Amino acid sequence: MPKLLMAESTYLDSPLKVGCHHYSRILAEAGDLDIFYLSTPFSPLHFLKRSNAAQTRERAGVWRNGPVRRTGNLLEYVPFTLLPIYNRYPLSSAFACRHSLDFTMPSLGGVLRRSGFAEVDALLLSHPLLHGVRRLIECGRFAYRVTDDITEFPEIPQSILEAHNAALREADVVVTTSRNLACKLAGIRGRDDVHVLPNGVDLDVFRGDQPEPEDLAGIPHPRAVYVGAIDSWFDVPMLEGAARALPNVHFVLIGPVRIPLSQIESLPNMRILGRKPYADIPAYLRHSDVGIIPFARSQLVDSVSPIKLFEYAAAGLPIVSRRWKELELLEPPATLVDDSLTMAAGIRAATERPPDAGVLSAFAEAHSWRSRAARLREILFPQK
Repeated sequence: MPKLLMAESTYLDSPLKVGCHHYSRILAEAGDLDIFYLSTPFSPLHFLKRSNAAQTRERAGVWRNGPVRRTGNLLEYVPFTLLPIYNRYPLSSAFACRHSLDFTMPSLGGVLRRSGFAEVDALLLSHPLLHGVRRLIECGRFAYRVTDDITEFPEIPQSILEAHNAALREADVVVTTSRNLACKLAGIRGRDDVHVLPNGVDLDVFRGDQPEPEDLAGIPHPRAVYVGAIDSWFDVPMLEGAARALPNVHFVLIGPVRIPLSQIESLPNMRILGRKPYADIPAYLRHSDVGIIPFARSQLVDSVSPIKLFEYAAAGLPIVSRRWKELELLEPPATLVDDSLTMAAGIRAATERPPDAGVLSAFAEAHSWRSRAARLREILFPQK
């Protein structure tokens, strides 16, 4: 049976579900691949960050009990390293980046050998921090999957950027989630052979009726909901302007908060509910009236393929989003806006005259994770 090593940025039970989680599950369900799911290591430094204490405990549990068999042919492992990569010298050095996986306890190379993954038919690398795993295994086909323009993230160590560029040059094949990013990666790679595979949606999860969540029930309709990380790409002033222009619309924010929200948290029609389990998200969407994506325009956002866009559509929610390049290329059934005034107008129109549900459903069906996984498998294991 072919062996696939997935070297990913986040562990399987992470609160935010992204492409690697869906790909590992769908590829494993087929039953004809042995998969080792490896996530980025944790270290003693992670125990000092109280905001992520629960996630650190979960990752430590997978390390302590790992490799953990998730299904008959899917193993998961989270390494523990004594040489973490951090944006402070010497942990930001090229030496730390190259050798972080050499300082794991127990030896990651030994874990892979004992698990039968010292030799694999394909390596799917999705985070440059794990680039060093290539030295620990023999692999037939090396694929590098790039989901964001990491050069636009603040405080990324230069050593990680160098590992990113090395992976681009060395990979047999490169996969990315946006056409805009594909052009940039092809330039670095020096070859126009980058595959574009946008994000998608689990249709079975986001369709159907769910009971209304208790903390949502007391919030009046109409409800404009946002689901996802609230980080540097989130346009707080634009959302504030829309909320002030629509006092009768209640804005519901769901997801981890990583930036200050003092200018909106006191608004009477703003509800910040924080992080919710992935399994609960469909219920929040089904009992809202419009899904919003208030992103700021930037080089980073211009290359984003937003998972929430497809999830809103699958749940039957009208969509109002900030306009950016990649979103326009997707031609979504959404109202694309440029500022707080047009966002407010779009939300008002979506609540008063919702779009045809069939159009939203058809868009979601065209972007399912299952169809994405089938294409990814073709890329990883091409027919000879």
